[in-house]
Amino acid sequence: MVSFKEYFYEQVNPHHMRDSRLYTRTGAPRDGKMQGTSIVAKRYKKNDANFDQNKSQKTGPISNDEAYSLISKHGLNSQELNQPKRLGKRPYYIQKSPTGYIINKITQP
Repeated sequence: MVSFKEYFYEQVNPHHMRDSRLYTRTGAPRDGKMQGTSIVAKRYKKNDANFDQNKSQKTGPISNDEAYSLISKHGLNSQELNQPKRLGKRPYYIQKSPTGYIINKITQP
């Protein structure tokens, strides 16, 4: 049976034959698991801290049911929505118009 070192040198990576690829910074042999800076964030999973929830946010007029759910979720007062109110820390605000509710994105000047 071929050892891992021989397999690595001959089969996997013949052009970069260094022992540093076989061992970690501390001198321990690599075990094939993701370690240190090679860990990749899971940005596309809903329960992950890095999930970008602003990608799926739509802007423009919304239905009253959606507006009431957002108002209750963010603890807003529906009587004060004549002035735009921010939706938490997200860069969006909700405002009441004569025809219904509108969500717009906050733009920097």
